[in-house]
Amino acid sequence: MLNRMAVVLALMAIAASASAQPTGKIVFTSVRNGNAEVCVINANGTGFENLTDDDAYDDQPALSPDGTEVVFVSNRDGNRELYLMNIASGDVVRLTNTDDSEIDPVFTNDASGVIYTLETGEGRDVYRLDLVSGESKAVYAGGEDERMAYQGPGGKIAYVAAVNGDDEIMLKDSSGRKQLTDSPGIDIMPTITADGKQVFFVTTREGDYDLYLMYADGTGERPFLNTETSEGRGAPSPDGGYVAVANEETGSLDIYVYDMDGNRVLQLTDDAYDNYEPHWSK
Repeated sequence: MLNRMAVVLALMAIAASASAQPTGKIVFTSVRNGNAEVCVINANGTGFENLTDDDAYDDQPALSPDGTEVVFVSNRDGNRELYLMNIASGDVVRLTNTDDSEIDPVFTNDASGVIYTLETGEGRDVYRLDLVSGESKAVYAGGEDERMAYQGPGGKIAYVAAVNGDDEIMLKDSSGRKQLTDSPGIDIMPTITADGKQVFFVTTREGDYDLYLMYADGTGERPFLNTETSEGRGAPSPDGGYVAVANEETGSLDIYVYDMDGNRVLQLTDDAYDNYEPHWSK
């Protein structure tokens, strides 16, 4: 009886461990053969796939909310433009065609558009591209070098703006716009957790690039990962339980998964290439 109970408990523990594994897909940039390409991997570390294989620089990928499409930046036609790939078919469509640079893309919550940064000779502004009409309109063009926008639940948008010469994190929601950080260091790369309650961002306030976390009202700033090497953008999981982060503790950039207490759960990449800019979706 005791042996049977021990077996049952062991099986339950295995099932619980399996159910606790991260789910969904993570896209990221990988510098392979000296060239940046877009790759995808299951959040549990299986199913790696090289999505692009082009002589150009393919970078800054972001998945659609349902995980079926990826938008990315490429200079394959000259300057940096936005491209859209259907992951199942591999078909690629060019979304923008200007003399300027379009960077930092991310899908809107309803997947009807892409929010991105338009970089011109006069500065940077946040734009929204309608995927049906193909029309782009400014979201933030206030002359504050707005960029790196990320949309969270309820229409919240976090982005970077230059305030008195410093890069700070801003948040726009239904109540208006608010400055969340006020630091002499560089505060960049904001992302919003799935419940909309917290904001990850990268800061240099302690010297190197560290990943910080704060509440969406700007309170409770605290280090999430503060190691001897640099951390990149935090990519929150859709279920709110994890975050994917790139850091360079092995000498090259690799992508790791952490739980929301900062405990490392998985190492997703372990090769000779730099792997960075993760983005997580279903």
